[in-house]
Amino acid sequence: TGIRKIILSNTIAYLITSNEDVAYYYSAILNYLAYKVAKSGGEFILNQYGRPIKAIVEAGLEWVEEEWQQEVASLSKFIHEEARSIVLRQLGLPDTYPIFEIVDRGADIEIKKVLGEKVKDILESLINNTKDVRKIFDIVEKSVDKDKLRDALKQVASFE
Repeated sequence: TGIRKIILSNTIAYLITSNEDVAYYYSAILNYLAYKVAKSGGEFILNQYGRPIKAIVEAGLEWVEEEWQQEVASLSKFIHEEARSIVLRQLGLPDTYPIFEIVDRGADIEIKKVLGEKVKDILESLINNTKDVRKIFDIVEKSVDKDKLRDALKQVASFE
């Protein structure tokens, strides 16, 4: 599944996979979890480490190559081609910003400052400007057990 080949620290985690579908699927699922936390008024727990992975497994969203998961992966791949410019515009940055500027010239610090408070807004913008994000979230909603999801979200966030 790829989920067993993951590197975790308190600042970054990444999945090692040779399967493009797996990579795009988990990207979509992590964004779905972030969206659900934001929509529910939750706040992410600091120092996530492996919590998102545990939440994915507990929610029953681990990649098992089901048809709906392949559709999510396919839509996620398409979204990745246009999401960057949408997010940069939402942050008030030029959508033509070269990637090396974000990483190498300190603009990532500027982005990090404005991003923290706007995750819900950015996800809403992606949903409103990219119909496939809403479609992904709808597919996952139909495929996930709501009780398991609610319990899984408690792994990554606190709720009032």
